[in-house]
Amino acid sequence: MAAVGIRAAGWVGTDRATVLFAPHLAWRNEPLRDALQERIGLPVTVENDANAAAWAEYRFGAARDEPVVVCITLGTGIGGGFVIDGEVYRGAYGVGAEFGHMTMVPAGRRCACGNSGCWEMYASGTALAYDAREIAAAAPAAAHRLVETAAGGELDGPVVTAAARAGDPIAIGIYTAMGRWLGIGMASLAAALDPSIFVVGGGVSEAGERLLLEPARQAFSETLTGRGYRPAARIAMADVRPACRAGRGCRPGSVCRRGQTVIIRVMSYNVRSLRDDARAVARVIRNAAPDVVSVQEAPRFLRWRSKCAELARRSGLVVVCGGRPAAANLLLSTLAVDVRATRRSSSARTRGCTNGAVRWPSWPSPGAPSPWPAPISTCRPSRGCAMSASCVRTPKDSDPQRSRSSSRVTSTRAR
Repeated sequence: MAAVGIRAAGWVGTDRATVLFAPHLAWRNEPLRDALQERIGLPVTVENDANAAAWAEYRFGAARDEPVVVCITLGTGIGGGFVIDGEVYRGAYGVGAEFGHMTMVPAGRRCACGNSGCWEMYASGTALAYDAREIAAAAPAAAHRLVETAAGGELDGPVVTAAARAGDPIAIGIYTAMGRWLGIGMASLAAALDPSIFVVGGGVSEAGERLLLEPARQAFSETLTGRGYRPAARIAMADVRPACRAGRGCRPGSVCRRGQTVIIRVMSYNVRSLRDDARAVARVIRNAAPDVVSVQEAPRFLRWRSKCAELARRSGLVVVCGGRPAAANLLLSTLAVDVRATRRSSSARTRGCTNGAVRWPSWPSPGAPSPWPAPISTCRPSRGCAMSASCVRTPKDSDPQRSRSSSRVTSTRAR
């Protein structure tokens, strides 16, 4: 190793060594480069985190070879990066492209930077939490699923994301409002900078196209200056992600782009140690953030109808099946995956389990031949279901291809 590059969440000076100011950290004229060089013993260069993301997208990602790139990173706040003709634009003093602190609403919400009405207070993880708490305080009954998903913890951005993925209409509405604010802000940037592409990244962007970018694109097209008479910038999701950490940083619905492989994160957990404490079990599941989870012995230690449904809500997941058809287990999943085909079986090692084929709804593409086997069993809503109160399906959309039943599933990869 010859040198180290550090991306910092703050305003980095022209010397590429000092963090002048960080709204969300206690850095004020922080000599970050010197402090790290002393400890590491190698040359260090400090760069703003969003500038580094913009450069990565220009070189290797969604904005490759684009002439004018605006990168927007959505996390606790909004970071911005600007690349023009292959050069990162930093401004006269190194603190250019701080888009998140443009005033969108005069005298609006107070921002950590000291101003009010900044863009990041309406389109970031902080905005998700702000809106969720506001709704929970004003209308507790309407926000009960959000509160249950929090499971006694803080009502923050990840909770809203989990609830939105599970189909909660309040959480989806919060994301739609945030997406519109994102699109309105991008339209303002387009009027000033005229980029060829907007790239959206950061932790909040893991919510995906449907929840975040679709409302953003709609608002952008509705508010763009000169719409209909000028080319509009493309809006794309960031391609360059942090290095894989063996699943430790995965979120439900995450897609690994290495080799076009879809990664489905699966969890198996036995509730015997926690017995009837649905909240504690939900915390364990939420911390693991699986796409599919087999909760072993849940129907035995938790009341089948009420407690298992409560566990699903608090975990931000939906019930697939449980009880005897699932070998005395409870199967939960996100809406990002389908458990398409199931079969109960037994082996020398277990009294019973259910084998399931798990698929990603958006893959394969329409018209492409499916690699999955024919369904083995189907959902029968007309016969009644013990978990009908928490099932997201209706008889109208009952489709054998979308049967949800499985248990004791192991990690699945689909090409």
